[in-house]
Order: sequence, then structure tokens, then C-alpha cells
Amino acid sequence: MTTEDTPSPGRGTRTLRWIGAHSAGLAFWILAAVGLALRVLFILSPAHTFDADHAVVYLMAKHVADGELPAFFWGQSYGGTLLQTTAGLVMLVFGAHIEVLAIVSSLWFLAAAVLLRVIARRLAGPVAGATAGLLFWFPGVVLLQVSTRDPGFYGPSIVVALGVVAVATASLRRPLLSWIAAGALSGLALWTSPMSVALAAPAVLALVVRDIRRPLHWLLGIGTAVVAGSPWLLEALRSSSATAPLGAGTSDWEPTIDSVTALFHDMLPVAFAVAPGEPADSIVGWIAVVLLAGLVVLGAVRRRLAPVLVGTGTMLLCAVLILGAGLDLDYDSVRYSVFLMPAFALAGAWLLARWRPVALVAVLVAAALTVSGVWDRSEGFRSDTSNRFDGGYRAVVELLERRGAEHVWGDYWLSYAMTASTNEEVTVAALVTRRYPGYDALAQADGPPVIVVTTGDYNDQELRTSTLLPPHERIVRGGYTVYFYDEPFAVTSQPWGLY
Repeated sequence: MTTEDTPSPGRGTRTLRWIGAHSAGLAFWILAAVGLALRVLFILSPAHTFDADHAVVYLMAKHVADGELPAFFWGQSYGGTLLQTTAGLVMLVFGAHIEVLAIVSSLWFLAAAVLLRVIARRLAGPVAGATAGLLFWFPGVVLLQVSTRDPGFYGPSIVVALGVVAVATASLRRPLLSWIAAGALSGLALWTSPMSVALAAPAVLALVVRDIRRPLHWLLGIGTAVVAGSPWLLEALRSSSATAPLGAGTSDWEPTIDSVTALFHDMLPVAFAVAPGEPADSIVGWIAVVLLAGLVVLGAVRRRLAPVLVGTGTMLLCAVLILGAGLDLDYDSVRYSVFLMPAFALAGAWLLARWRPVALVAVLVAAALTVSGVWDRSEGFRSDTSNRFDGGYRAVVELLERRGAEHVWGDYWLSYAMTASTNEEVTVAALVTRRYPGYDALAQADGPPVIVVTTGDYNDQELRTSTLLPPHERIVRGGYTVYFYDEPFAVTSQPWGLY
């Protein structure tokens, strides 16, 4: 038989071979789409609610769409605005909507999953890559909510740090491009958050060591880092608060070994739906410690760079969380657990990828648990966006609009949320933790003060019993009370509580 007589593989055979060769990648992208659709269903459900801190993120994005470009999270000297800026730019096309912010936030976390896939694929092949990315993408309903309601800079912090790791673990065939990319991403990490800096720092050091004989390349990286991190660097030169510990001045708390234990024993288990005090919380904590230590130790023993970088970076990140919080982390700090997920996902993928069926089962279990949690939390994927914010705001807003009060004062925990609920048709300046001076100026210029407080709480009691303030009219609307004063007074000079 001649060469010409040999039958060539049919198109179907070639297709099957291609699918077989790319099965891990196909599985990743199919399940990535499923995870994104799952988040959209959650975003459109009654469970997707906003408090004051989340409302600030939305208002900042809305202001970006209006042409205002804040460098930091309102009222802070840290917390870069990559999320708010990208969401604001998208709002220029689709309008200012909560859903736009939530989907953009989810896409940042998808970008982190893609980068983690790249890092893990280099470490242990395509199955490990898909497994790592998908374990991160399906973290359970508690952390899924962080991806749709990012507190301001969590997704971007993870993305830019993993970007540095991806550059540091790639080949240096084009070192100049590698250093430009690493420098730019490192600068963005510096601007975005201390957590991002901690996660990226070992990768920067590794890149220096890998290119130790070319210090001019370091200078190129430093130069691009200075440009990308200039918002934070300029703030650091202007204000000492930019370089102060995050919890500085808030209490006399001092870190102890119990502070480390609290992160793994009290905070982290809640991320996986383990209630505080249950026996399983110790198991979750110890598994986390073993996974982190295993990444570093096994990575060093086997001379694999990626696990060492991600493991040590996550350990540094834990130190930043413990020291920066200014208190022992508890169940109400569970949102910080999302920063540890890349390390856990990479460790799990590296462990499981050698047994393809086991890796597949792990991914499917993670996806099923996440879908089940969202189904339960969203009341069966019920679509209802009418209660994004506290339903009690409506009666208060109607009263304010009827009385012509467009710019008022209020408790912190209702101020930004009520403002966002009206899309700034009514603005509520916070009595304390005044994050945005623009709202203060509007309230001060709007005549005698109108103050909205939570009925029965500290501020309500102080206003109701005060004999020093001007005469007022007090009107209760559900869980909130509105004070209409007859004469102006210095609102910002009064001693206020959070509520």
C-alpha cells in the first residue's frame, strides 16, 4: 500500500482528538460560564442586598461615570479604585445600576480564576490548571457573595497579585516585557491594597533573584511600578495616614498567638458554612494550616516556584490581616477569607490533579455545593430586585421628598445606603465616618438641618432629650426617625454615635 492509499483520519476523529487534548480547558470555560450565570441569578435575587459599605462602592462607580475619578476608597488613604473605575466606565454604556457593578465585580474574580489556572497549569499540567481555577470560582455561597458585593478592592487585589506571580513563574525569554509587566502590576498592587502587596511580594523577590545579573532590568521594573503606584505614593508623601497601620489608633489591642488562632479557628470556617463553635471549625482551621504549609514545604523540596510564592505570599497576607484589623478576627470578618482562596485552590489542585477522576469529582462537588447554597439563599433563584436596600427607607424618602428635603444628615449605617437607594436623588451625609465631603457640603447648604436616625438608638436618644439644640419636629417612620429643625446649628460639632 502506498502513502496515497493510507486512509486519513476523518473530520470526526480529528475533532474527538482535539476535544480529548483540550478537555480540561473546555471543562474550565464551560464551568466558568456556569459560575458567571450562577452569579447573575444571585445578583437578580432578593439575597443580593447592600449595606452602607457596599453602597459606597456603588456610589463611587456612579461618580466615575459622571466624570469624578477618586484615587482611593472614600475616606481612606488606601484601597485603590480599579473596581470602581472599571464599573464606572461600563456604566457609561449601560447606565448606573447595581447590577452593572455586581457583574463587573464578578468578572474581576473570574479574571483571578483564569490567572490561577495559568499558574497551576504551569505547575502540574492542564488538569491542575482547570481544577485550581474552578475551585476558586466555586468557593461556596458565602464567598461567592464577596465576588458580587466586593467591599471595594478585593477582586482587583487578588488579580494584580496573581498577575505578578504569573509573570514571575513564566519564562524570561523577553525579560524587558516581563519586568514592565511585573513592575506595572506591582505598582497597581501598592495602590490597590496592603493585602495585594503581601501576596505579590515574594513573586517580586523571586523575579529579582531569577534575573540577578541584570540590575538595569530591576530599574525598569521599579520605574513602571512607580508610575502604576503613583496614586498611593503621592498620598504617602502628602499624608502620614497612608503609611499608618490599618487599625492604628482604634484601640489598645495587641496581637497575640490567639490572634493567629482566631483567623483560622473563628473566621475561616464560616466561609465554608461552618457555624461558630461547631466541632468542625477546628478541622477546617487545621486543614487550612496544612495546605498553606504544604505549599511552601513541598514546593521548596520539589523546587517548584509557584507553590512557594503563593504559599509565602498568603502567609504574609495573613499577617497583614491580623495586624491591620486592629482586633482578633471573628465570624463577622469572613469576607477576608477570600484572600486565602487562591492558596487553598492551588494546593487542592496540585494534590488532586494526578488523579484526574478525583480532581473532576472535587470540582463537581464544589460546584454543586455552591449552586445549592445559592439556590437556598436566593429562594430558588427567585428574581426580585425590589429590596436591594432596607425596605424601611421608602417611607423616609417619601417623607423627605414631600417636605422638599433633598440633602440631609443621617446615621452612618443608613447614610450611604439610603443615598444609593435613591440614586442620589436624596443624599444623606453621615454624622460620623464622613467619607464623602460633597454630601456634607450639600447638607450644610440646605438650610436648617434634617437628620435621619435609627429609632431608639443612641443618636435618637441624644436628639430627643437634648435641651441645647434648636426646636424641632420629630417624625417616626417605621424603624427610623426624622428630625426637622427650625434653625441652623453646627451638626458636625455634636457628639454622634454610629447609630
